[in-house]
Amino acid sequence: MSYKHANFIFTNGQSEDLIDSMYLETDLYCMPSLFEPCGISQMLAMRNGNPCFVHHTGGLKDTVEHNVTGFAFGGETYDEQIKNMVKNFSEAVDVWKNDKPKWNEIKSNAKKVRFTWEKSLDEYYEKLYVL
Repeated sequence: MSYKHANFIFTNGQSEDLIDSMYLETDLYCMPSLFEPCGISQMLAMRNGNPCFVHHTGGLKDTVEHNVTGFAFGGETYDEQIKNMVKNFSEAVDVWKNDKPKWNEIKSNAKKVRFTWEKSLDEYYEKLYVL
């Protein structure tokens, strides 16, 4: 895909400089992991104002809200997940190309979200001890 499209890159490896440039210079951070227990990458991307495109699983489901802080897809079966991934990716590209106010709102929302230990601790305590 990266041979056909000048604005699409594929990396097979990483470095701090590459990672920093991806968070700072991309329009959409794609992380369609089948399984993702935590997902630090999308939090770093969001901190820099990058909407994320994610599979709604694990930590990605906990951090990216569809059409609010990024774009997400799911599905009960593998075929359904693939179908939804293509559909929702097309939706993300359409918003980027044709609805700049909505795109800028999603970017702004992503940049405002913070995932702190203090917030997590408060939520954990509330769910565990408050009836």
